[in-house]
Amino acid sequence: MGLFSSKQDSNVVIDNSVNNTTNRREGETYKQWGVRWAGQTGAAIVALRPALQVVVCQQKKEQQGDEELQRNARLQKAQNITNLRADIDVENCKIDSLQNEATELHNKIEAKKTEIAEIRGGNNRNRIAKINFWIGCLITILLATYLFIFYSSASYSAFFRKGHDLNVGNALFYPNAFADSWNESLGSFLLILLMPVIFLGLGFLVHQFSSRVSDSKNILMLIGKYLKIFILYVITFIFDALLAYEISKKIYDIWVMTQPGDFPPYTIPMAIESPEFWIIIFAGFIAYIIWGLVFDFTMELYADMTENKSILNRLNNDIKELNKQLDRINERIAQSNSLIMRSNGEIRTIEQELENSTTIDVLRIERELNNFMSGWLAYMNLRAMPEEQQREANKVLEEMIEQIKN
Repeated sequence: MGLFSSKQDSNVVIDNSVNNTTNRREGETYKQWGVRWAGQTGAAIVALRPALQVVVCQQKKEQQGDEELQRNARLQKAQNITNLRADIDVENCKIDSLQNEATELHNKIEAKKTEIAEIRGGNNRNRIAKINFWIGCLITILLATYLFIFYSSASYSAFFRKGHDLNVGNALFYPNAFADSWNESLGSFLLILLMPVIFLGLGFLVHQFSSRVSDSKNILMLIGKYLKIFILYVITFIFDALLAYEISKKIYDIWVMTQPGDFPPYTIPMAIESPEFWIIIFAGFIAYIIWGLVFDFTMELYADMTENKSILNRLNNDIKELNKQLDRINERIAQSNSLIMRSNGEIRTIEQELENSTTIDVLRIERELNNFMSGWLAYMNLRAMPEEQQREANKVLEEMIEQIKN
């Protein structure tokens, strides 16, 4: 049936007198005005749109003269301006707080960049540390090779070597130690192969204990670690002394066999007085101590180098995270500035409305249009006009209301 009911209104009074329908009579409702206008025009569709436009103009005129409406509207607009300015103050406070946070983040970023520059500023020291590290690696490898050859040769000479050509030189550096031990048995070969590993393992343990000494704060733990290092060195020395005793004894026995007369058996006091005994000890034990010290120094250099690298990585990651936080703060500042700009624009628009225009209540116009149309349709129902014309009339009304809203 359309927007309005087509039921006939028995209360409709048709006034066919010739009067100016474009003016609403005093005391006349908009519905009555619609009935009268429809009666004067025969409810013609072509007359409906101009009639509705007149109704709109009439409503605007009445609202412009409504002092209470205009006063309330001005009060409402003034209150809107006050609310908008309060919102602007809130956003300005947010911006001040965010800018303080941004300044703190910027200071943190600059501090970390300064720290990075200081670390990188020590490039000369880093280059020297790298040179020392690679020199230490080279010396460590060469000493490890020396100790491997020394202990494999000394172990074979002490436990398995036979013959009359034994002396200090070929006892300590015997090139056929592995081949001869392999020919003797698998056990002999494994012993000669793994004997240097024992000494290198002892040196590695010394490094581990010495590297943890500086981390210990408890005096008893500190004493315990130093005691362990001392015990490792004592064990190594005793082992070297046993090898030196066995080799020097074999050299003595070979010498006795080539000399006429009787000689006493080889004893520990004789070994202590023997140059060969001490040459063998120092050739092994002193080299072992030097290897341990160089290895420890090299590992400390490596730790320093990797520590600087890890510090730089951490600082760079911190800067990235701080920059992300700074970007988020800048986005929030931009959002607040956008809200302030929009609020200022709304304030200017409302102020211009207060100075140059009056308030029109669109909903009130829409309501009176509907009242006018209800009278128009009542006339159409009374005259039993076709449903199609009534739907067309409703469509004209809907178009007019949509135009007003837009």
